[in-house]
Amino acid sequence: MSLIHITRFSTTLQEHLKASVILPDVLPNKPLPTIWLLHGLGENGTCWERFTSIENLAMQYQVAVIMPNVNRSFYMDEANGLPYWTYLTEEFMPEIRHMFPR
Repeated sequence: MSLIHITRFSTTLQEHLKASVILPDVLPNKPLPTIWLLHGLGENGTCWERFTSIENLAMQYQVAVIMPNVNRSFYMDEANGLPYWTYLTEEFMPEIRHMFPR
């Protein structure tokens, strides 16, 4: 199993954001099922690694797990703030799918 920590610059948000990715050791010759885990308020994308058995579950079920960090945004485009939903759906997810196509 691989645990990858990514820091990337978002052109949508104009800031650096982090994400964690878990991949099984052996990648199948077909698309890999992927679980997108979102953190709660007051946490970040690493809470799944720290407080759950997600790494063991990813290995057991041979799935990829993507855990983005989007600060205290509620995963939405803020009326008087930053467009986090746009970032997540139109920038982050397509880029991750391109980086890890299986």
